[in-house]
This record gives sequence, C-alpha cells and structure tokens, in this order.
Amino acid sequence: MIPIPFEKLWPGGNETAIVTRPVKPTAYAAVGNMIMSQNPSIEQVGFLVPPRHHSADAGLEMMGGEFCGNAARCAAYVWARQNGRSKVALEVSGFSGMVHVEINKNDVTLLIGNDFIVSQENTSHGYLVKLQGIQHLIISYAHDLVMARDLLNRHQQQDRHLAAMGIIGVSAIGNTYHINPYIWVKATNTLIRETGCASGSIAAALAIERQHHQTDGYRIIQPSGAHYQVQLHKSIAHGHMVSLSGVVRELSAVQPIPVFIDERAHDLANAQPEPSFAV
Repeated sequence: MIPIPFEKLWPGGNETAIVTRPVKPTAYAAVGNMIMSQNPSIEQVGFLVPPRHHSADAGLEMMGGEFCGNAARCAAYVWARQNGRSKVALEVSGFSGMVHVEINKNDVTLLIGNDFIVSQENTSHGYLVKLQGIQHLIISYAHDLVMARDLLNRHQQQDRHLAAMGIIGVSAIGNTYHINPYIWVKATNTLIRETGCASGSIAAALAIERQHHQTDGYRIIQPSGAHYQVQLHKSIAHGHMVSLSGVVRELSAVQPIPVFIDERAHDLANAQPEPSFAV
C-alpha cells in the first residue's frame, strides 16, 4: 500500500481534490475514483504535475482528461501557496493554450485567451457553447438528472467524439443569473450535478451576452450559493479574453491528506521524487 497525498479545496462549490504526488496517467481514473469513494463530498480530482513547457509554472491533469476551470483555480492556489507566488501560468488538460491565474488571498481569478472558445451556435435543444476540453448546452428551463441524461444522449448520438459535456440550466433574477449544472465526463463515465462549475459559468455568460448584449460582467450564482464574477473582454485584435473570479478555500490542513492504494492493483509508479516545478 502506498500513500497518495491530496489537498481538499472548495472553489465556491465543486469540492476538489488536488493530488500532489506523481501518479502514472494510466492510473488517474483509478486513483480519482478511490479518493472520491472515500470522500463522498469530493466532486472531482486533479493531479498537479510538472509543466511540459518552460513558460509554464505547473501543470494540471484531470482524472478524465477534461478541462476544468475550478480545478485549475485550486491547483494554482496550491502551487502559489507552496511557492510564495501570486500569479501562476498553468497548463491544463483539454486545453492547448496557457491558463493564467491570479491569487489575492482567497480570491482566485482565472484568465483565459479567446482560443479557449471554439464555437457557439443555436440548436433545437438550446445554445451550444464548445470550449476546448468541454462543451456546454445552455438551456433556459428547469431540468433534472433524467432530462440532463436525455439531452446528453441526443448530443452523444450526434458527436461520438464527445469527451466531456455539461447541461447548464440558466435562470435570471434581476441582474443575477443562477445556473444548474450537470456535467458528464466520458473517461470516468460520470454524470453529476455539480455544486459549482467554472466552465459552465463562462458558457452561460457567453450565451447571455449573445442574447442580451450585456457587457459589464455577469454575476453567476452556483448551486452552492457562492457566486462567480465572469467578464468577457473584447478587442478587435484579440476577440474574447475571459476572466472568472471567486473564492477558493482549503478544506484540509496545509499538510496533504493521504489515501492508501494498492500499488500493483492500480498500476501506479514506484516510489518517485516529488514533482519539480519551475519557480
């Protein structure tokens, strides 16, 4: 049995585990499922890894290989605390570009270039926003797990290469928008109602902008009750520059919590040194 250390964080809902020990990529799903089975409140697991390119400070790999904005915020928060930094350049699974994260105490802001947004279109089921690493169907009516699964199945039939998808219900109360996100990840075969969703909030803001032409930012309330502030910055040269701000809090002590896993059963690497990150 070997210990796999991880930290639990709360990025405004969507409780996240960030694994801080090197693990074989082939074991990501097994390790992630073990962590979540022993900690039912955790909704997703990411792995902090050394960066591939010298311009990045660190890398994040999700257990399903998808893009996750909240896990990116959590991973950057952990790395920044370990290295005494307030700005982090992060490589994230599912996204070919660089994610930049700014940390001001517990307020963590995600900054993503316009290449993150692949396409947007109206469909017969809702407004489809394709982002690198995940796509979201934005709908304006109440839905539950059964309806989310039905909508997902229809899109799976149209796109056999889907890796991750969200069904995001959006409702407006004044100038505030509430989302109800159900997120499916192919590699882990999971469909869950998340208590917070960063990429779903960005997709919702894009849909709202297309419909209402609002330009002064969007306050997006999560199922947890927390809110994210989403800004869509435009310029002729660069198109959209997306930013999302919200609170990140530690739910564990500064020392990571270990989960013990049978090394042979899950094909984990032998004892390895801690990852070496650019500082």
